[in-house]
Amino acid sequence: MGPEARKVFDTGLLAIAREPYGCGSAEVGESHDRREATVAGVAFVRYEVSASVVTVTVLRVVPAP
Repeated sequence: MGPEARKVFDTGLLAIAREPYGCGSAEVGESHDRREATVAGVAFVRYEVSASVVTVTVLRVVPAP
């Protein structure tokens, strides 16, 4: 990922961190806390939300083609 794409990606992840259940994300499977989202058209991420400690853990990042 180049520097400009990385900057856009980081900004998109900050948005997810602020609103992990929004930002166009979708549930994965039966868990409301396991989510998928496309980050600013730069990458696809799968992440898990833990509200009790306000943590978003990115499980997988796939660069957009």
